[in-house]
Amino acid sequence: MSLLLRVAKRKASWDDIENEESLRAEFGVEGGLLDLSLSVYEVNEKERSLQVSAEHQAGSGLNPKGQPCYDFSGAKIVQETLGETGFEFTQNAHREIKFENDGDLKAFIKQLAKNLRSHHFPVEKKHIREYSKGRIEKEDPEWLEFCSRQNSQSMLRDWKCPNGC
Repeated sequence: MSLLLRVAKRKASWDDIENEESLRAEFGVEGGLLDLSLSVYEVNEKERSLQVSAEHQAGSGLNPKGQPCYDFSGAKIVQETLGETGFEFTQNAHREIKFENDGDLKAFIKQLAKNLRSHHFPVEKKHIREYSKGRIEKEDPEWLEFCSRQNSQSMLRDWKCPNGC
């Protein structure tokens, strides 16, 4: 069974995701609109949530905070799109869920929120750090390339990687 994992923007916004303010914090875009094209990653096992979260956040130039993943399976319109993480797995697993309007997105989130625990996959910062450092120590070419990126340096300092990588 495939999962459609969405890496959360904020942990706190999911505590009350049906609240308009929380919904806008998680799915809002510039101008106060809701994003109706959501990035997700199609995977076959929930154990991939750590890899998805690490690669998504590293590829986005974010210092991973340990954001959880949520399974958005059941969405109606899912399109294959090439991701932009710089990591082959998440680039190939990237999909976009398309919603027609704000009402469709809100209805989907409301349905998801009814049983949120079964859709929630926690990912802790320390696990992302361990996973990423492990990939670097094994000289994974994608992670070594990541180390050479300008936007990776603050993350590498935070992880206390010797000389970056």
